[in-house]
Amino acid sequence: MKFKLTFAAAVCGVLVLAMVTLLRSRAQSLNPPQVVMHQLASENGIVPVEITKPVVPFESNKQVGNISFAVKNNTNKNIRSVCMAFTIRLLRGSVQSSDTFYQTFETYVNSDLQNSGRLRPILPGGEVTITDNGSMSYEDENIITAVESSIDYVEFDDATTLGRNVKGQVLIGRIRDGAAKYKDLLRQRCKAEANCPSAIERIVMSEEIPGELTLPASEQKLGARLYRDYVRRLWEDGPASREEFVQITMWNKTAK
Repeated sequence: MKFKLTFAAAVCGVLVLAMVTLLRSRAQSLNPPQVVMHQLASENGIVPVEITKPVVPFESNKQVGNISFAVKNNTNKNIRSVCMAFTIRLLRGSVQSSDTFYQTFETYVNSDLQNSGRLRPILPGGEVTITDNGSMSYEDENIITAVESSIDYVEFDDATTLGRNVKGQVLIGRIRDGAAKYKDLLRQRCKAEANCPSAIERIVMSEEIPGELTLPASEQKLGARLYRDYVRRLWEDGPASREEFVQITMWNKTAK
């Protein structure tokens, strides 16, 4: 008799626990996901680089559309690089998990581009919108409980930085590395094709990044494309810009 009572009590305990877990999961699924902005530490009562204007379109508690946040420069220095971290918090029953991804805003890329003024930094008091272009959806029992944003890395024009720098400096460094590798290859091509302007034009007008460049990371490819676009504009903009092209590529042309 005692065994039967103990067994029955154990079964009731398991059922109660399962019911509590189910009710908690259902209650959580009914709550709208939260949007959380983790700001940098304030300095003299002011957040130096501030996250504002969140746009987080939840299509359901399992799917979120394109996420965007504005980054405002509250300092007296120009910002040339920003990396933001976006984290999606998930709940599956009583188990919590998360996905984190990063988006960069880079205006330095290469000293040639910075000196040209073609990519503009975030000026004091200015802001820029950073967007993740792509919806995220989850299947099974996963539900989205929150979308969080934080500034992982900030680099100013004077090379000072802010942020935890989990991945930001590495990702931005890859962009600059891709630009530098494209520039080096372009110089080699210009030297080899010094007497053939049409060959140089084919290089800078090509939509494809040259296959001999080893660029395994997407950020490196982005840097190469940004530098390619820069020299392409120089090529297209006329004689004055063409001289700038000659200077940065060391193209010692002998043919017109």
